[in-house]
Amino acid sequence: MSSSSPPRKFGAIWCDSTQRWPGYVESLYNQFLNPDDQLVIFKAIDGELPPLDSLSEYAGFFISGSRFSVCDATHPQWMLNLRDFVYTVYRDFASPTAVVPSPFPESKTANPMVFGFTPRTTEKVDAMLAASDCTGRPPQADEAALPPTFSPPSSKTMAPPRRPKLMGFCFGHQLIAWALGGVVGHNPDGLFHFGVQTVNLTPAFFELPYIQGMPEAEPFRHKPLLALKSHMDCVQAPPSSAHCLARSSDTQYEGLAYGTAILTTQFHPEFNPDLILQKIYPRLVQGHVLGPEQAAAAIASLARGGAGYDPALLTPETWTKPTTPTLRPKEPLYTESEAMLRRMVNVFVHSG
Repeated sequence: MSSSSPPRKFGAIWCDSTQRWPGYVESLYNQFLNPDDQLVIFKAIDGELPPLDSLSEYAGFFISGSRFSVCDATHPQWMLNLRDFVYTVYRDFASPTAVVPSPFPESKTANPMVFGFTPRTTEKVDAMLAASDCTGRPPQADEAALPPTFSPPSSKTMAPPRRPKLMGFCFGHQLIAWALGGVVGHNPDGLFHFGVQTVNLTPAFFELPYIQGMPEAEPFRHKPLLALKSHMDCVQAPPSSAHCLARSSDTQYEGLAYGTAILTTQFHPEFNPDLILQKIYPRLVQGHVLGPEQAAAAIASLARGGAGYDPALLTPETWTKPTTPTLRPKEPLYTESEAMLRRMVNVFVHSG
């Protein structure tokens, strides 16, 4: 990475157990930083978040992927805290939020505003809002069904004039959209999306000021890139302030930008095929999240990125017992895509 800019301090908000990823967390984000930059890890599920009075010390934050879901029926406290942190610091990117009549007595809630419930005009999105697990509640919901409410921060916690950049991957992409008024739900096809997939960048991507003049991006005006995917949920309707940067055949919002302050992707620029075959794939096949046909297709796709299994290991008797992946040459398009995405994140977090 370029070392032309002065050293900066970044925070990685890790949303999974560090015990499940021993020795990996730092390397996942250091690859996007310059040699003299500093990285601080915040273990979100252990209640760690950047103190609001320290934001000026940081050039940017990463919000990681997670095995947890924004669409769970109940949200753990650490997830609500992270949602509130994102809203507090980046609230000017939030969509106007509907104030739904609250069944609570006035003494029990200071503000009936519910995250994720954003008025929309089209019937299609209105139906999506009603069906999604993450849209807040309809007015007729009873008290037992209510998600936690959120009182807007006081003026003392308003966003500082210069905020850190915010980068979200997968779960981070979804949580940021949810916190700022978007809709998150399960993948429309009901499948877990896993493997290497083609993604098409939109014209909005090339209009981003930090992308203009980045030579690695130019070839992708005319061809798709290859990206790593591992998700059951997706953004179904983004906040009104977000611009769509990328789409794929099964995910409408693969990338979002909120001004020049926030950049998020549904896919995983931080991972590589060998890593997700070792750390994620075994859990998916042993838990039968992926069936035999999906597993075989995923393995075939990951070979494009330089890692896979011998086809003999995918027999009905052995497909749920993965061993160490075998490395192989990457396709040129994957190598080119990987380099562009790594450079994109580096340029974004160091811009401004």
